[in-house]
Amino acid sequence: MNRSIVFLFLAVSLVLGGCIESQLLVTVNRDGSGSITETVRMKKAIGEMFRDMAMSMQQGMQGAMDEEGAMDEEGAEAQPDDTPPELPGEMEMFTEETIRSAAENMGAGVRYDNHEMIDTPEHTGYMATYVFDDVSTVNVSQNPMSKVPDMPGMTSSEGEDGDELVAFRFTPGNPATLVIRPPQDLNDDGDEEPASDEGVSETDEQDIEEGEEGMEQMKEFLRDMRMLLQVRVEGGITSTNATYVEGSTVTMMDINFNTLLDDPERFKELEKAENAGPEAMKALLKSIPGLRVETEEEVSVSFR
Repeated sequence: MNRSIVFLFLAVSLVLGGCIESQLLVTVNRDGSGSITETVRMKKAIGEMFRDMAMSMQQGMQGAMDEEGAMDEEGAEAQPDDTPPELPGEMEMFTEETIRSAAENMGAGVRYDNHEMIDTPEHTGYMATYVFDDVSTVNVSQNPMSKVPDMPGMTSSEGEDGDELVAFRFTPGNPATLVIRPPQDLNDDGDEEPASDEGVSETDEQDIEEGEEGMEQMKEFLRDMRMLLQVRVEGGITSTNATYVEGSTVTMMDINFNTLLDDPERFKELEKAENAGPEAMKALLKSIPGLRVETEEEVSVSFR
């Protein structure tokens, strides 16, 4: 059952707040080829804060290297291979290079096609299109963290085991069949992670109290945060087990925090539901307005 992304999204939200709005549309043709359209928006105010943090980190790294250099002059063992990091004049949140290279993390055969930058009074970002010949080689990430530029000294986590990757399997025919496999919340044995038997500790209770006290402040950070992942097929759908279908489009995930935050009791329910059973979690997800998450382990779409 696809539960892990919900809690990943909640956890990332606490750190990044409403800085990211990510929309991903995978379009599949009758021969298995297609395109990926990715739209990413970040609030400029949060982006500026992120940039300031990045600059501070690089300056700290520079200072540490300078101190090591001073120690070497006083007789410490020299480190000839250490080079102080270069400080950029101004850090861009989204660059053409990173947008183009994102294709490498979407699977073999995915190629960059084009992009447009987004620059409004409130937001910065981009809308990019990538193309592929065989959707069976495509892997797209549901991890909102993968859309955020890396801090200096850190390497990108996109494409690593921690990412939430959606895989595809295509069978040609009339009708053609597309199978979409969301990330699975499984343990090493292939079973769903069992619920913890441990009770709530004093530390947990304190964390809950602090979380309740900071709910209003957290709402401001989460406002306008959204993640949307949809798959559209060429032609008409003849059969599918997908939960959310509109015309030829299947919605795998649509998390809109604006409507979710307007119902704080449900929001708390979702936070506490990590150990809920599959059926209980499925019912809870369906009951929350503004939150659509596909709960099928595999989604099959036949179309012609």
